Amino acid sequence: MDDYIASKSSEKNIERYGLETTEEQIDLINKDVEGMPRKNHKRRLSNILEKIRMQNVIACEEINWYSEMAMDYQLNIPCSNELMLTDRNDKWMTKISKLLAEKNCFIAVGLSHLMYECGLINQLMELGYTVTPIKVK
Repeated sequence: MDDYIASKSSEKNIERYGLETTEEQIDLINKDVEGMPRKNHKRRLSNILEKIRMQNVIACEEINWYSEMAMDYQLNIPCSNELMLTDRNDKWMTKISKLLAEKNCFIAVGLSHLMYECGLINQLMELGYTVTPIKVK
């Protein structure tokens, strides 16, 4: 998805701004895994590998959510992962709010970053923005 969005923006000469670097992402993932029991980490990786092996995107529940726009953003539920969600979303909002003050923006992030009380949707609404989903064709 990232490569697709990047290629479309390049085709239309639209500027792209990263919310964090690849190095920052890798560092955060390593920190997140450090405290995780080995059994949980192994199970998480096994689930991801199984989805890849199946090569069947219909079996991936997230794809169905996206295609049907039937996501439950759980905006009243507290965030459970401070390192990977709350801290990152707060840091990103600093950049996002500055960009939105200057121009219209298309913001692409993973689904979890939109969800929960700490999500970007709630944070944008708290700043007075109206957030409206747009169906993707």
